[in-house]
Amino acid sequence: MTVIVALPGEAEVDPRAYPGSRPGFTLADLERISVMSLPECARTRLRYYIEPMFADSVAFDFVATPECVDQFFAGFGADATKPDFPEFRGIYVSASGVDWHLEPDARLEGFAQVLRGPQWDEQVDVYVDRSGEPHVYVKTITLG
Repeated sequence: MTVIVALPGEAEVDPRAYPGSRPGFTLADLERISVMSLPECARTRLRYYIEPMFADSVAFDFVATPECVDQFFAGFGADATKPDFPEFRGIYVSASGVDWHLEPDARLEGFAQVLRGPQWDEQVDVYVDRSGEPHVYVKTITLG
């Protein structure tokens, strides 16, 4: 028999949230804050981080099929075949609260875009490692 106890004031933690992510905020909150919608195919192998103090910065990464990556890009009006920063190598991608350490053979493509939101704009930086199964890294910050 398993007993689960929720203490008053403690928020349930989504197992996809990185340690230190803002407590009580969900993937739906991430989509609202970042003005982005994630396709269902990207949600299976996804992790996310929401800035704990002001929730104006989020980061997430996911591993998916090439078709899913294309669907993700189409969802916010970007072309996955036209990176702003063509292939470059890096040892990590850093976002507020999260550092992603990459494999030595990682080859990244970088994309930058400003998304218009109903109340604020978001600067979105996307990095895609296609050296194996596509791994997408995203960080956003609110532009006042």
